[in-house]
Amino acid sequence: MNYLRNLLLTLTTVGAVLSFYIKVCRDFFIETIKLNYKNVPGKQSIFEIITIWIMYSSIIIYIVWVIVFILTKGSMMNIKSTDIITQDRVAYLIAAIILILFLNSFSCLVVSFHILRKYFIYKLERKCIKRVSNKMRLWIRGSKITSSLLCLIGMFVIIYYPMLQMSLLKEDRNFIFINTLSVEEISTFATYGIIAFISLTFFIILNSMEEIAKALNENFTYIILTDTEEIACNIYLEYNEYYLVFRNGVQRYISKSKVKEINKSTYYYTDKILI
Repeated sequence: MNYLRNLLLTLTTVGAVLSFYIKVCRDFFIETIKLNYKNVPGKQSIFEIITIWIMYSSIIIYIVWVIVFILTKGSMMNIKSTDIITQDRVAYLIAAIILILFLNSFSCLVVSFHILRKYFIYKLERKCIKRVSNKMRLWIRGSKITSSLLCLIGMFVIIYYPMLQMSLLKEDRNFIFINTLSVEEISTFATYGIIAFISLTFFIILNSMEEIAKALNENFTYIILTDTEEIACNIYLEYNEYYLVFRNGVQRYISKSKVKEINKSTYYYTDKILI
């Protein structure tokens, strides 16, 4: 009974942490834009500070960890082969594939993040409307695939390979695992686990950015209805207590309590008609 309770508690905790992490990664792009606009200058919630710290710290740790892995542990897997030369070649090939997949996903994330962020701010502030190129959208979509592949490689290594190195014995009613892995191999598998985690992070962020690119290319108008007026805009930001739109270069914060509904129109307002 205690075992079942502890298992349920562990699964609940892991689920809560994973849900929070996915939410942070999913909202990472929008949250970085929100930092540019505040109705109370200098005010930050504890949650916002912790979230920002986690996001930036994670990125730095990810980059350093993967670089160290590629330089020192990329070819440490003990691939069963009687030919030492073949073993080394296959090991370095695996490291090269991981490097290529990682660099593709990371470079796409950095480049597209910078471009989409600039385009989003342009559209929000009504400076100009720029469409995301099909080439950029295709790159983002392709990088999602490479991130998924890299995540699967990491998961395969940390799940399948240790199973080959472990033996399961039954003693009376108990099962005993015999571990034949060395400390070096365990460290390597842990690193592959980190890489799988990094790749999952890339995938979540790239997936949200693909949706942002789609929104930037849409010719829709959002109509915010309040008790006293209708406010039209091509895009807006949503905060906890208000919506942010721009009017003649001025930031306008609309309290959510005053908003009756938000409609989405297929008619596209020009900058001269907006708000």
